[in-house]
Amino acid sequence: MIRVACILLAASVFAAQVRANDKAEEAERRMFPDGTIHKFGKVQRGTVAKHSFRIVNTDNTTMEITSVRLPA
Repeated sequence: MIRVACILLAASVFAAQVRANDKAEEAERRMFPDGTIHKFGKVQRGTVAKHSFRIVNTDNTTMEITSVRLPA
């Protein structure tokens, strides 16, 4: 009986995580409608490569960008 209860608990936690991931992915798609990744391919040394990301505020609050990560 305890084994069944543990399995059911684990399944419900997994399902909640999947739903949370789905919601987070949908929010990301709405906030970054053009995507969050851009690959420049090969760029010659000395060439300036630029790309802009469109960000849409999907909430009624002020959006504040506090950090930006660059690939290593």
